[in-house]
Amino acid sequence: MTSMIKNLLHLPIINPLIIIIIMFILILSSLPPTLSAPPASKPNCTDRCGSISIPFPFGTTQDCYRNYSFFVTCNQTVDPPKLFLQDTDIEITDISLAGQLTVLPYIARACYAPDGTRDGRDAWIRFADFTVNNTANKFTIVGCDAYAYISGRRLDNRTYTAGCSAFCTDDKEDVVEGSCTGLGCCQLADIPKDVQSVEIELKSFTNYTTRSGFDNCSYAFFAEETAFHFSRKSVAKLKNVVELPMVVDWQLGLIRHVRRPRRTPPTMLAKAQTLRATSSTMVLGTDVVAWRAIKEILILLMVVKMNVSSASAGMIVGTTMAALPVFARKGTMVMEKIAVVVILMRCNPCLVRDIMAFPSMVRVIAQVLDLIASGTVLFHR
Repeated sequence: MTSMIKNLLHLPIINPLIIIIIMFILILSSLPPTLSAPPASKPNCTDRCGSISIPFPFGTTQDCYRNYSFFVTCNQTVDPPKLFLQDTDIEITDISLAGQLTVLPYIARACYAPDGTRDGRDAWIRFADFTVNNTANKFTIVGCDAYAYISGRRLDNRTYTAGCSAFCTDDKEDVVEGSCTGLGCCQLADIPKDVQSVEIELKSFTNYTTRSGFDNCSYAFFAEETAFHFSRKSVAKLKNVVELPMVVDWQLGLIRHVRRPRRTPPTMLAKAQTLRATSSTMVLGTDVVAWRAIKEILILLMVVKMNVSSASAGMIVGTTMAALPVFARKGTMVMEKIAVVVILMRCNPCLVRDIMAFPSMVRVIAQVLDLIASGTVLFHR
């Protein structure tokens, strides 16, 4: 810590306030995970909807959310209250500051009468500024005479389509519980990354006129992998299931509405700071203008998250976090100079949710994004 502070003393802008804030941040970073604060909303903002926390950047009013992507609605006319994304019918059951939220989309179902008449519905869900998580969720089909397509649109406007089918033999004992390999249940591997919409179309080869099973009903859903475990008992319960949880990534919403600067003033480039974030698997160096720097910061946060999820016991090995802004103000309380001090914090073994639980961490990251988006601060190598 001493060597870090000595290095910071050589920065062009020196202010006692900077040193105080730096030491405060370093103290926060050294606290054990058990002392971390819970996710917090902005002051005077609704922070809960029933049992669900509403942390910033989400909020129920314009003064409380970062941008419209993070607008949520709390329906308190039901018991318990339900939280919805914006003014849609997409119900939210959890918001994580690690960059994910859990929603409840409809599942697709189709049941057939003996004459082959179909009663059912397909399913779809679309996001303007969020993406579905392609590893936590799985596309699953359950049925004895079923096939289904999953399709949608990616961030670059490309479309994707995949399919899967499920059959049953005459001997129902052939169904292997816990196995989704085509016999009564089929499950696809990961869908592409950066997918903003999911549409599911469920069909039958013979409308259950030549075979039977599972009450002549089929189901298809793109849901959190842990939400469904294939078995005869779970299939019987599906008849009464309308929705299943899906994991959604919300980091994209931080940058989708940021306006790219038209030009880069030479004076700003001359005074630009260096942002270099290093992890055990990736080195991020920026030599770009504002819109790219925002992306690099978000990638950095994802690197920390990936290291946590992939390492045993949630260890972060050799990972550093960066981009905490420190402001230099004069006695007039009017900000005349802004000093962005890049602080590299080596994390002790801890979980990313504990790091991100600090309200100060969330706020300063949001401030960095605002400064970069406005063109006030630019990063280059």
